Amino acid sequence: MTFGLLERGARVAVLNRTPARAEALARALGAAEAGPLEALGRAPFDVLVNTTSVGLRADASPVPAEALRAGAVVLDAVYDPPETRLLRDARARGCTPVPGRAMLVEQAAEQIRLWTGREAPLEVMARAFDEAGA
Repeated sequence: MTFGLLERGARVAVLNRTPARAEALARALGAAEAGPLEALGRAPFDVLVNTTSVGLRADASPVPAEALRAGAVVLDAVYDPPETRLLRDARARGCTPVPGRAMLVEQAAEQIRLWTGREAPLEVMARAFDEAGA
């Protein structure tokens, strides 16, 4: 996720519960900034991407609701449950929530395109995901 954002010209800050991990990842990917997760509430952002497992099959969020900024896009890579606490908090704070299901299906479609050269049937894949009860 970080590499894709940087490749498209975004200014990226890598935050982690463990600052040393954030710094190592930021350095490896060439991100502009790194720091502790607590720094989230002190800096403006347009997009927040959660790639932790916090919230996976649990009612928990890695981000305090107060740190979410109205108008931001909040993508939670967690896909189970379909609407995590982070996404509920984001909606309540005026953000645009993007569920992990969307990222999972789009990644699978891109893999099919790369491996086969054919476009994947997104609607069919999304429906299959939903029917599987994931």
